[in-house]
Amino acid sequence: MQLERDTLARMAIRLGRAYSQSWAKAITKDQRWDWETCKNAIESSPAQRVPTLTEDPSIRHNHSSTEWVFDDRRAQVEFYDRTANAYIGVVKCSTNAFGEPVIVVRVESPHRMVDGQLWRFDKAITSLSCDKWKPLYSLPPLSVIWSVLGAPPACPVTFYYMLSETGPTIDIAGFPIGADQRDAYVAFDRAFQRFKEQGGMTRWERAVAPRGGSNG
Repeated sequence: MQLERDTLARMAIRLGRAYSQSWAKAITKDQRWDWETCKNAIESSPAQRVPTLTEDPSIRHNHSSTEWVFDDRRAQVEFYDRTANAYIGVVKCSTNAFGEPVIVVRVESPHRMVDGQLWRFDKAITSLSCDKWKPLYSLPPLSVIWSVLGAPPACPVTFYYMLSETGPTIDIAGFPIGADQRDAYVAFDRAFQRFKEQGGMTRWERAVAPRGGSNG
């Protein structure tokens, strides 16, 4: 997978704006969201904490509970609980064997995620859904899946946002340890498959209560 620098810049701008960072919010919607715009916004920002941009190309940022790594080989956002010194998971762009877009979302302890962490995951998923990955933007974020399916399992879970013959979809894989985790994951997986069969991938807005909230 080879990523162009304008794509990296667009992802960083979208993510920065989603996280309400001043350097990114200074970029207006009528500007071109490309490498030069991103570079100029970072270099001219008076903020003390801004991404580090190099001409390799790469954009890196250690902000709050997230760590961004965007370069020509990867685009990913990792999440940490700084208080507990714990790794929470990652959202990253990828492709399958046919070069088709995939966004991989790995959550280490879904049942322990708090609202703020879930919100950061959601914003990363939608922010990275641009350019080649733009068709995946229509898929439900994690908060919607949690809301519709109820409590998530205790075991690590990986979500694959991807394209299928019938359009954008999500596949999941769990990694339970012990009978209790296994039973909980099986129940979660069954509920998720029912959600898909009932059209949840394309009509998820109808399944949840209204909530707040292109240069794609």
